[in-house]
Amino acid sequence: MSTMIFAVYDALKEAGATEEKARKAAEALAAYENRFNRPAGDLNLLKWMVGYCSSSLVRCIEHCGQVLHWHIAPSRGRLLMMQPEPVDGSP
Repeated sequence: MSTMIFAVYDALKEAGATEEKARKAAEALAAYENRFNRPAGDLNLLKWMVGYCSSSLVRCIEHCGQVLHWHIAPSRGRLLMMQPEPVDGSP
């Protein structure tokens, strides 16, 4: 059985609608109202995915910097990448 809004059902019955029509209309309104709850859950999932991918990307950049001997430092909300250090001490 579907969910229905009893206030709408009662109002339609009082207005003279048959029981079947009032029930179907109340169920249709409840189904229409419930579809707005789903995008909020989807949006939370998308926000989590973006956060996870962003942190993974930062970890990859840090790892590449370590392998290539780059100095990576935050600068005003951006990553600042400087020239690689000479490994053998030569200029």
